Amino acid sequence: MSRFLLVEGKTDVAFFELFCQYHQITVDSIQNIDILSPTAIDLSFHDNKGGVIDEALDDLLLQIQNKRVEKLGIIIDADFEKDGQGFLKTHARITKKLSDYDYLLKPNANIAIHQSETIQRPDIGVWIMPNNKDSGAIEHWIKENIHQDEQEFYDYIENIIKNIPKQKFKSSQQLKVTIGTWLLWQKHPHLGTQSLFAQKIDNLINRDNQSYQELLAWFGQVFD
Repeated sequence: MSRFLLVEGKTDVAFFELFCQYHQITVDSIQNIDILSPTAIDLSFHDNKGGVIDEALDDLLLQIQNKRVEKLGIIIDADFEKDGQGFLKTHARITKKLSDYDYLLKPNANIAIHQSETIQRPDIGVWIMPNNKDSGAIEHWIKENIHQDEQEFYDYIENIIKNIPKQKFKSSQQLKVTIGTWLLWQKHPHLGTQSLFAQKIDNLINRDNQSYQELLAWFGQVFD
């Protein structure tokens, strides 16, 4: 049987592969965590939140029923209410999907429990970025955990992006652009959020922050 982490897209796959490697959570080994986006399961699926909830999750839940999946974690973005999404709607969507397979995901919970008293099914981990309670995305989780030594530099970049004449970026894109620029302007620049773990992360991210430790603890709870 296999252990799967289901995420929205290929960038998320790369991010969490490096996150797991950095923290020595086993990836691609005998006791592996396979980190997948929907299209890795079926090319007809879509690499986005809808593809996770409405397409790929059905496939993996059926594999759980057939005892081909030992452990399953899901990480998706909450996104925002103004875009018809947000934490509450996202939580409701995934709760409904899991309930179709007799799983209960309680409010404020990040583990879904199977309801049958006679059939053994593994618990399913659910993490809605950034912190299982607020609207937002993985970039908000990164911003929340920026090291205090980097905060002034980050704020400087954020101010530049916000004050570009003839603004090129929608308000919903500005955080992603700011995070990307901050990473590109490091001493050893890399492209993409996954580059956090290609750099000396201790200089960029405060791993002692509560939200960072909560995500790390969730990985342990789901996959240990």
